[in-house]
Amino acid sequence: MTIQFLDMDFLKTALAESGEQFIRQCEQDYLAQVDAVAASLVQGRKERPVVLLCGPSGSGKTTTAARLAQALEKRGCPARFLSMDNYFLPIPSPNIPLTPEGEIDYESPYRLDIPLFSQQMQDIFDCKPVDVPDYDFPTQTRKPGFRFQRSPEEFVIFEGIHALNPVVAGAADFSSRVYISVRTRLRTKEGDCLHPSLIRLMRRLLRDSLYRGRNFEQTMAMLPSVTAGEENHIIPFKRMADYELDSFIPYEAALYASFLSAENLPKEGKAGQLSRELLAFLQALPAVPPERTPADSLLREFIGSAGRSISE
Repeated sequence: MTIQFLDMDFLKTALAESGEQFIRQCEQDYLAQVDAVAASLVQGRKERPVVLLCGPSGSGKTTTAARLAQALEKRGCPARFLSMDNYFLPIPSPNIPLTPEGEIDYESPYRLDIPLFSQQMQDIFDCKPVDVPDYDFPTQTRKPGFRFQRSPEEFVIFEGIHALNPVVAGAADFSSRVYISVRTRLRTKEGDCLHPSLIRLMRRLLRDSLYRGRNFEQTMAMLPSVTAGEENHIIPFKRMADYELDSFIPYEAALYASFLSAENLPKEGKAGQLSRELLAFLQALPAVPPERTPADSLLREFIGSAGRSISE
């Protein structure tokens, strides 16, 4: 997929002159990408009823899996989706991967219970019942989950950061593979660009504070290990994807300007440096209040169902 650019001046003008219409068009453009993938998947429904949806953290995998299932159903194909996060190993566990420093390697594919996932993926393809576990992030424990059984002709979408990694998914010749990430760069008239990884960082800042019990500084402190994990375990396998999606929503940085500010972002050290890089773009945009974001937007995955005020 070709890297795209969005000029900041265009974004500001679009929001000022046709804000609601522009926001609706942004959402429709994303859904059009998803629908195009669904249209293609339908052609191979009998041979490849399993869909592996992969992308780095903050790509919008969960919402995209749900939207893809809806798009398939509109084309007459029943579909459900499962999060591969359910297959994380509980902590403590004798098989938890460690970094050279002896810390838990949260980015390793071996963080997953690979034997269990592989067996259940095969059983689901074979329409056998399985008991999918439930992973509780705050306590990092595995809880009883739910019974799942694929019906014939049904699509099942597995979404997770390691969905394309052959260590995890194996050959899985009964699957189609989708890679999703932020690909578009915000660009100033001077030519400075906000890297897509920083769009994903802003998404993660908001999501982690809402759902995973981490403050902004903790999420920023994890960025080096997250980035290393992406470079080692995720990005090398995007070439295996049959389809690529750009989950960038053009107005989203202006939305994040409603949540992230000099008052609540970290100010010291490397986290402070990251904050200043983000603020250089956020402060140049008119803030879009969360209530202008559609309830079914991908961005709700990160700001919550009703938005919220954040004080760090």
